[in-house]
Amino acid sequence: MEVKNLEKRYAGFWIRVLANILDTFILVVPLILMDFFAYSIVGPTGVSYWEYQVDIEKPLWSAYEGVATVFNAVVGIAYFGILTSKYQGTPGKLM
Repeated sequence: MEVKNLEKRYAGFWIRVLANILDTFILVVPLILMDFFAYSIVGPTGVSYWEYQVDIEKPLWSAYEGVATVFNAVVGIAYFGILTSKYQGTPGKLM
């Protein structure tokens, strides 16, 4: 009976970078949608989303940015937390 070598092979630096890029792209779409949603709830009236993003004279911190930050944090924690606990890794890590 032959025993196979069961030594673990860990991913190198560039494979991990690619996994992180994949996870980032997977997260971008829901985060952008949540950003639009947050802006529609608490964003300033009369100013489009894109005009607000490029306005250099906007306040340093607003209610919209607070809500968007909370939404983004919840999505990120849920994405990494749920997928890592349930599937032992995110799609990028499992790649």
